[in-house]
Amino acid sequence: MRSLVTNIDHMWRFAVLAALAIICPWLTYSTLFTGKPSVALSVLGLVVSAVIIFTWRSPPNIEKLLVNIDLRMQRLNVAAIPLALLLSGWLLAGPWLMGIPISDDVYAVMMQAETFAQGKLYVSAPPVPDAFKHARFVITGDIWISQYLPGWALILAPFAWLKIPLWVVPPFFAVGSVIIFWKIARLRLDREFSILATILLCTSMFFVFNANTLYTHSPATFFGLASVYAAQKWRATDSIKWALITGAMIGGMGIIRPFNAAVFIVPIAASIIFPMLRKNFSMARLFSIGAFGFTGFLFVIGLVIYQTMVTGSPFITIPEWMGWSEPIAAASPSSFMFSIKRLVYLSITTSPVLVAGSAVMLFALWRAHQLDFPDAIFPATIVAFLFYGADGGTPYSYGPRYLFEAFPFLILSIVAGLSVIGLDNRFARASIVSALVLQISGLMSWLVFERAAIYSIAEPYRLVRSLNLEHALVVLDSPSGKYRTLYPRDLTRNGLDLNKRSVVYADNLLDCGESLRRAFPTRSLWRYQTGTLRKISPSAVKGSEECF
Repeated sequence: MRSLVTNIDHMWRFAVLAALAIICPWLTYSTLFTGKPSVALSVLGLVVSAVIIFTWRSPPNIEKLLVNIDLRMQRLNVAAIPLALLLSGWLLAGPWLMGIPISDDVYAVMMQAETFAQGKLYVSAPPVPDAFKHARFVITGDIWISQYLPGWALILAPFAWLKIPLWVVPPFFAVGSVIIFWKIARLRLDREFSILATILLCTSMFFVFNANTLYTHSPATFFGLASVYAAQKWRATDSIKWALITGAMIGGMGIIRPFNAAVFIVPIAASIIFPMLRKNFSMARLFSIGAFGFTGFLFVIGLVIYQTMVTGSPFITIPEWMGWSEPIAAASPSSFMFSIKRLVYLSITTSPVLVAGSAVMLFALWRAHQLDFPDAIFPATIVAFLFYGADGGTPYSYGPRYLFEAFPFLILSIVAGLSVIGLDNRFARASIVSALVLQISGLMSWLVFERAAIYSIAEPYRLVRSLNLEHALVVLDSPSGKYRTLYPRDLTRNGLDLNKRSVVYADNLLDCGESLRRAFPTRSLWRYQTGTLRKISPSAVKGSEECF
């Protein structure tokens, strides 16, 4: 009888896990395809997780599983795991997502990299500028320029110069981020808990998609992690070398995402300065602080020189010169709601268990007097963005991207808290299993959704290829995409030199293509509307049936 009960118990657990693994992808998939993701998805995830956590009487021995994983890792070649991560990142960014960026932010960085690859800070505006406007790569007067800081584009520029697809670059930073995350974890945790933290990071859709695509968050997160690792070494040794490295990493992050870099500086500086104030004055540490500040200041000087060359003034940023400024202001009800939404979206794109349990784990670290400065980075990011009046990413743009640079430290704090509580705790073990199942099943469903979304977005380009068009001009008369939507302005992706393009894509100016015909007299004119691509005769005039 006991054997029968045991078998039924194991079967029940397997059934719960199997049901969860099926329900979560189906739920995410159907929600995304039929309507906007909502709080209900997170609530349901929490309910399902709670059922597992509070009813599972004997969750598996996580520590034994981690030891087995560790033994297998030690038998592998040292380079095998990073290489596998790199190849999977390339597979995702290239073949799976077709190398097509979903955001005008990303396309602006790609155009900026092409500009730098030509040895220029900006390029001449194209003919008929209104037909080729972009939201972030802006036409100002007679020039075409990105509104973004130069850091990420400078890294991409050599690849653009060599004509290497730019999507091959982010996976290098993703792998680098995982390696440094592992090193940071090992400074604090034993191997088994470090493995658990790394698995939780690498199975998150939020990390996988943002780290392996061309958003600025991939390199910024790498530099952020590197700055924290170097700062921990600096604090332990008072070494000027590590202070210089910390300053360089913060500087690299600052010329990509300065707001996030400012958030990182505060806990890093506190971890270095406060011990010096509490203990005997240290001349070595004082010199190292000077080295840190000097290195970071070099990046500030470089940034000021860049904006002076563009705007003519060291005090006017490029966005301000364009008439746009960062939405930094006092905290308000709207910025507070944005912060709540980001946490909800984070629970959707990772696991509700992680987000809900993070506060508990931080409390456990505080009670055990084991809080460290990396634990402050995620809460500090939440607080900082209370003063930033923009949403900054939804599930439709790979999650709440403004939190991405701090996300690895949320994982680190959670696992550090678990190491304090101990995995012999039934609820802790069940929570980890629940979080991993939710993350992995969610990642699978997001992979399906993103592939379908990108394929749908690419419809105008697929229609052009199917007709083997050459020396043509396609006027985009409608948005593209069933599950994500890109509007005509976002689809006019021609690179910098329109004359070198076999097919040029242009926004509809509602003049029957007259201005475009004058600018491109030898090209055939075509009109894209959702699902169709048809030729416009040279004799078509404004107001005619075939015209737009």
